[in-house]
Amino acid sequence: MREVIAKVFSALNIMRSRNPSAYNSGLVQFRNKKWLAAEKLFLVAIDEKPDHAPSYFKLGMSEFRQKKYDLAYNHIALALEKNPTQSQWSVQLSQALNNAVSSSKKPSWEKEKLLRSHLAEYPENDIELRKQLVNLLKKQGKWWQEQEQLEVLVSRDDSSADLYFRLGEISEVKDAREAAFRYFEKAIHINDSQGITSSADWYYRAGYLLQCTGVKSQDDNGQNFYYDKAIALDDALDAKRYGVGVFHQQRALWKAARDAYLDQLLNHPTDGELHYCAGLAYDHCNQWEEAARHYQIGLAISGGLPKWHYKLAYVLEMQEKWDSAIDAYRYAILMHSKPPAQWRHRLGSVLKKVGRYQEAIETHISTQEKPGIDLHGELVDGSLRAYKKSVSASAVHLLEEESRKHPDEASSWYSLGKIYEKAEQWGAAVDVYQKAIDRKSTKSAGWYQRLAYSLYSSGQTEKALSVFDTINDDLLLSTIHKKEVNVVLSDLAYAQGVYRFWFKLSFKHPVLAVDVHSLVIDQREAYAEAATNFNFLPTIHYQSKNEVYYSFDVDLRDIELAFLYHDYSISMTLFAENGCRYDVKRKTNTVIEDVKDKLREYPLTFSFSQDQYIVYPYLTASQKSVSFIKRHYNQFDDARYRELELQAIEEYKDNMESLKAKKVWLIFEKFSNTAQDNAYYFFLDIVKKRDNVYYIIDKDSPDRKNLSEYKDRVVNFMSKEHMLLLLSCELMISSETRGHAYAWRRVFGPFREAVFNKPYVFLQHGVTAMKKNDINLAKTSHICAADRFVVTCEFERNVILRDNFGYLASELIVAPFPRWHTFVDQSEKFDEIFLMPTWRNWLEGLEDEEFRATEYFKEYTSLLSSLKLAEVLDRYKVKLNFYLHPKIIEQLKHFEVVSDHVNLIQFGQASVRDLLMRAKLLITDYSSVAWDFYYLKKPVLFFQFDVEKYLTFHGSHIDFDTELPGPRVFGGQSLIASVDAALKDYRSEKHHAGEIGQRLFGAMSEENGSEIIFRNLEIFTKSLH
Repeated sequence: MREVIAKVFSALNIMRSRNPSAYNSGLVQFRNKKWLAAEKLFLVAIDEKPDHAPSYFKLGMSEFRQKKYDLAYNHIALALEKNPTQSQWSVQLSQALNNAVSSSKKPSWEKEKLLRSHLAEYPENDIELRKQLVNLLKKQGKWWQEQEQLEVLVSRDDSSADLYFRLGEISEVKDAREAAFRYFEKAIHINDSQGITSSADWYYRAGYLLQCTGVKSQDDNGQNFYYDKAIALDDALDAKRYGVGVFHQQRALWKAARDAYLDQLLNHPTDGELHYCAGLAYDHCNQWEEAARHYQIGLAISGGLPKWHYKLAYVLEMQEKWDSAIDAYRYAILMHSKPPAQWRHRLGSVLKKVGRYQEAIETHISTQEKPGIDLHGELVDGSLRAYKKSVSASAVHLLEEESRKHPDEASSWYSLGKIYEKAEQWGAAVDVYQKAIDRKSTKSAGWYQRLAYSLYSSGQTEKALSVFDTINDDLLLSTIHKKEVNVVLSDLAYAQGVYRFWFKLSFKHPVLAVDVHSLVIDQREAYAEAATNFNFLPTIHYQSKNEVYYSFDVDLRDIELAFLYHDYSISMTLFAENGCRYDVKRKTNTVIEDVKDKLREYPLTFSFSQDQYIVYPYLTASQKSVSFIKRHYNQFDDARYRELELQAIEEYKDNMESLKAKKVWLIFEKFSNTAQDNAYYFFLDIVKKRDNVYYIIDKDSPDRKNLSEYKDRVVNFMSKEHMLLLLSCELMISSETRGHAYAWRRVFGPFREAVFNKPYVFLQHGVTAMKKNDINLAKTSHICAADRFVVTCEFERNVILRDNFGYLASELIVAPFPRWHTFVDQSEKFDEIFLMPTWRNWLEGLEDEEFRATEYFKEYTSLLSSLKLAEVLDRYKVKLNFYLHPKIIEQLKHFEVVSDHVNLIQFGQASVRDLLMRAKLLITDYSSVAWDFYYLKKPVLFFQFDVEKYLTFHGSHIDFDTELPGPRVFGGQSLIASVDAALKDYRSEKHHAGEIGQRLFGAMSEENGSEIIFRNLEIFTKSLH
């Protein structure tokens, strides 16, 4: 015996000698429950002996005791990797993961990935972890994946009734009703064998499936056996009184509920509430006449609640029995202590239909406690009215000024409307309320209420009633429950031209029922010439009081979708507990990660072609929904470019560190197809100063000749080299927004991540001043969101800082545009005027006849064909070059001239740069080329005949009345007179323009802007590392 003991101690001593010394010390601290001290010692032990499995295990257990479950899991997993024979360690590993998942605040999809990874490694390990995975999948609405895991669980343990019941629910979702019944039957049998009473809902579900399928149960029990058990066990729905109909109603199975209530009425014909239930079921089946009959009987017998009268009124309205509906609505409103606003709106709507307009208006207005603002009109006498107006007048000027400065801000117009309303300037209130509503991205019932009240007060009763109808039909019904409805896109599949969308619809508060009508695909308003939408019918797989699973098969192949974006929403009617119906169009507000991953990676997998177009779904910027895009097919949609992308991704992963170490600067311009703007000149100025500066340009671009001297620094657009440089570059630099770095509207996966997340410098291609484009250029915008933003002068810098672009002063680089230092005034050699109007968004995409009918065309046609202008040009021997913006250049063919002194510049005939340098005088409207001209210290005339419309649709960052740097005119004759005056005293005009240029740019006008920018970027890139 002594020899055995000695051998054991000897073995233990040998083992201790093999352990790192820190490990033995760590064990002492671990036994003393000093977990942090033990953790530090085990880390030291691992440094001493990196392959020592026990050190990893004990480190993990020390972290486990400190509730650092993620770290514990990782270290115990490493221990098992180094010594797989330790079965007890795997038990601890499972426990660490179980605790990590239970306590973590990570999103469900991340937890799911952890569990899947573990179960793939240890498939036989832990049933509890698989149950955790099942619960996560259920929360995410991934019932098809949940089913796979449930089947694994019941194959290992078939004694769990809950697992079989859930399999039954999933089979119902799949519309596999017979299979669903078998699962429910199995669940009930398991409970019976274990002495457990199944719930009333379990028996009801089994009975309903028997009724639908007609299959036989194992015990030859029919549907009535299960229904009777459900009714006997029910203690929540009062089924003993109303029968099985209440179970059908709870699941919104209205036809089944109707038939069941009628059967129950055979035995209880004088039960008023049972008649109401039957009426409700008929109501939901749109059988208005029968619904009305049962509502009336129920009210006659039982008296009923206010909402019973409301429900009766509604079905009478549906039958166009207007007078009876009016009486019922009024009775419901009088009975209710605080009737819902919709009840009064419905009454007002019916009163309008029978021509009782004054009563209709008064009913609509009564939905608010105070129809006017501040005091009711009838409570304000003459002196108080005067006082009220004087108070309002003090704010009118301020708010009018704010609205002019920020014409696209809805809140400014709305505030001004309230001031006008207080002052009883009803016409002005109507005008600005309408402007507020036009500019607000989401509809607000309160804003429409104010507009309607102002219309009524100004005597426009019919228009007021129309707006109240909008509140009733489009706003009130959809907004009350909009935030209550959660629509989850749980799967998206595509096969042979058909998309299948799977949704889970759930409610924060119970509703009596929901009718899902269709999936509606609408063309996005900004791109729509006329409203277009397409409807697809649902397949309902499962429905209860709080959730619905349904799918849509969407076949767009034979539908002529318009260009460009199309959004979908789910059209449904909610039937609420308060007796109201709510017609709702609800967009998806959650997309599960599996679907997101599919669409982020490469959505063209889901694409199909329509003539020269390509159509596919994409994940919206909010990441909460999916939309469709129909765009022109381009060469980069070809499969070979996808192959190049995959090669580039693989090569980047293999060589990431060495590629990043090059610290590449990537420079590009418009669609990576030009070399003529600020990015090009910046490249020329720095290419010899810094290694690894590359210019991206299409291989077929006519501007490649401008880069012939730098072939080793020029990279073909959409080549594998371009893709690698984009993934690895340190900095992107451009005179355009980020999207121009890659194929337009075709940037996915890691390339999208690079385009929209890499450090980016925005050089601009025009001064930010006269066109309000801050939505695109704001710091919060994914389209631009520059890390450094180049501005040309202090004036422009102040515009950016004051107009809420979101940039810090330190993120703005004040420097002349790189292209400007090569500008040379050549006006002494040429006698030319340059007329360059900018584009308007309302002119894009117009047909020829529509364009010729515009004010824009008429003004410039009148000007260019003016004999007076021809006489002025001839007198001074000056040629006028007319240059249309590239966005509408195709309309140039419609312009005619009568003078040899007017030249219509065809696209590509001359560059803007050359025309600016040659001209003595620039005429523009809202174009930033004015600043280019002032940099050359030459005079500018601003021709702003449509300034009000321009400010409405585009807006401006500067006040044209006080901040425009040069003179402006509003009519063609005034412009001709100003041209005459400028040419007559050109020396004085040019001197004055030089003063303006000096005031704007100061001493910087003598500096090369590229040098300033380069110095700033060297400092900036050092801060990145």
